[in-house]
Amino acid sequence: MEWRERLTLIWTMVRKDLAHAGIPILACAVVAATIAFLLGPAALASSRFPTAFRWFDSSLRPFFAISAALTGFTFAITFYEVHGGEIRSGTIRSIILYPVDANDIAFAKLGSALVITFILTTILFFGALAPFFALGIWPVLDFLAIHLMALGAGFVSLSTGVFLAHVLAHYAKRIVISPAGLGTLFIIGSMLLTELIANGIAFQITLLLARSRDQFPTPEETRAALAFAQTVSVLSPYHWGARILSQGFGIFPAGGEPLIAISVALTLLAIVGGFILGKKLYLDIFTR
Repeated sequence: MEWRERLTLIWTMVRKDLAHAGIPILACAVVAATIAFLLGPAALASSRFPTAFRWFDSSLRPFFAISAALTGFTFAITFYEVHGGEIRSGTIRSIILYPVDANDIAFAKLGSALVITFILTTILFFGALAPFFALGIWPVLDFLAIHLMALGAGFVSLSTGVFLAHVLAHYAKRIVISPAGLGTLFIIGSMLLTELIANGIAFQITLLLARSRDQFPTPEETRAALAFAQTVSVLSPYHWGARILSQGFGIFPAGGEPLIAISVALTLLAIVGGFILGKKLYLDIFTR
């Protein structure tokens, strides 16, 4: 089947998913309006003392973390609903009747998840903070960059897990873990592997080990925890997204970017491998 026909079928599946997004969009709009109303007095108070906005590490981290958590978990829930929902409701059987393969379904459901997540999280993120943007307290374009970077990092993590599930299914001849499940695990794993969270986890382990000896962590153990966090963080798309933003906002100087090649290479290996092996999967593997 030609790519033009495949794209038509993929768009048909995406359009079907988007048709069911009306109620979530309305709910997000109501939640965002409520939060904006509650934050209105704080924005008005801040506007009385206008100052030039400047990014710092202490301000970028929480906003990026909020956007990352918002987009990441929305990605996971949305993809679980649009992909896993087909299997649970049995409508995956009707999709099998079309001349599509596992990759077509993955692309369609990833596309649906991307569009729906973008709409929902943009409404929540910008709608809730609208008073600060309307009064010119915070720069809209900077926050748009933060939001798009978090969205992109979440999409890369989800896609890696989805196509890696194809690899596992091919060699196991059955669904070891669903694409939605592995995609969610990759999103959570990418969050945990950011330098800040990984350092916190490593330090807590170091602290527990030291307390078991009735001692406090030594400076060497603290530095070792930090070195471990810096090492594993190169695998996290969220880490690189935050790093690129910090350089773009003039918080940290450039340096160490060649290490991103490790994350990119592993991601491409999983996606390309999953795409190639996905062509060989029989779609009834989802219904066994």
